[in-house]
Amino acid sequence: MKRKQTTILLLTLSLFALLLAACTAGNEEQPPVLINDLLQMTLERALVSQEIPDYQLLVHEREEIVLSTENIDPAFTPQLPGHTIIMMSPEEIQAKADAEGDFPFLRFQQVDQLADDEVHISLGSTMAIAADSEMLYLAGGGFTLEFSRTRSGWESEITEQWIS
Repeated sequence: MKRKQTTILLLTLSLFALLLAACTAGNEEQPPVLINDLLQMTLERALVSQEIPDYQLLVHEREEIVLSTENIDPAFTPQLPGHTIIMMSPEEIQAKADAEGDFPFLRFQQVDQLADDEVHISLGSTMAIAADSEMLYLAGGGFTLEFSRTRSGWESEITEQWIS
């Protein structure tokens, strides 16, 4: 009798384990979204792949590309082959323009995490204009990337582009 009870108990536990495994299959915990990784990927598409509209304006006769810290972690330090990125606050950008003259810079305009597997990032280029500048610019552009997490990693698609 005791053997029969042990067998029933083992079968019940086995069945419970199988049901638990079936319920949790496919619900593997996703690693956290690392926004700085997605910012890096956005800059790679913009500058290394040269996909941002008005790319030539940003790099024309420039050794460095200024990136505003507005809307992102100021500690973010992108590394891009063939480009030197200088991180500056909006105040530092204005001071540089006032001291050295007008210049183009990049700014993350939108960084929206909609879910654990969906993030939208907009990157734009615009002009830093010195306080005493008399120029009126129609220059700059940008794009929005929609990132979605798949089993193989993050994929991105340009969903919007603009140029002025």
